[in-house]
Amino acid sequence: MKNCFVFRRDVLTPSPLYHITRLFIKGDKKLNHALQNSIDYLVTACIIIVLFVIIIFGTILFVIQV
Repeated sequence: MKNCFVFRRDVLTPSPLYHITRLFIKGDKKLNHALQNSIDYLVTACIIIVLFVIIIFGTILFVIQV
């Protein structure tokens, strides 16, 4: 199957389309690597945002009950 695809690559994916897909694959690898390096910061930021949302909704519910 792979040999068939490699042999017919020019017909199945024209040159500009092939280069665009290569660009997306390389960009995806770079983005994935960057996200893996900064996962601690992303998790910390998400936890802080969730805490703020919970505090805001808790305060609103507390004010409504009082």
